[in-house]
Amino acid sequence: MGATPVIPGYEKGYFIRPTILNNVPPGGEIARTEIFGPVMSIMHLDNVDDAIKLVNSGEYGNMACIFTSSGAAARRFRYEANAGNVGVNIGVAAPMAFFPSVVGRRASSARCMGRASTRSSSSPRPRSWWNAG
Repeated sequence: MGATPVIPGYEKGYFIRPTILNNVPPGGEIARTEIFGPVMSIMHLDNVDDAIKLVNSGEYGNMACIFTSSGAAARRFRYEANAGNVGVNIGVAAPMAFFPSVVGRRASSARCMGRASTRSSSSPRPRSWWNAG
C-alpha cells in the first residue's frame, strides 16, 4: 500500500490509485480541470437546478452523474445536462464498446465510439448509459 503503487513489470511507471475527492467546491480548480486517471470528484448541491447549471457551465462535459431518489429530478437531469455521458445513481457513466460514446464540448478525449446510436422518442440527443436505479 501507500501513495505510489508499484505494478509488477512496470516498476518505472507513474500510477495513481483510485481516488475520491469529496466536497469539491463547484468553482474550484479541481471542478474546472479535466482530470485523467481513476479520480472521482464529488460535489454536493442543493437541487437539480444547481446540478444542471453546474454541468452546463463546465468547459469539458465528458460525463456527469447524479444521485437522487427523485424520478423527476433524474429525468430532468438526464435530458437537460449537456454532457456526453449521463449517469443516474451510478458512479461512472462509462460506455461499453457496444454503446455510443458522445463526449461534449472541449474534452481532449473527444471522439465518438460505438457502432450504433440509440435515441428514445423523447430524448433530444443520444445517451450512452444511464440507470434509473
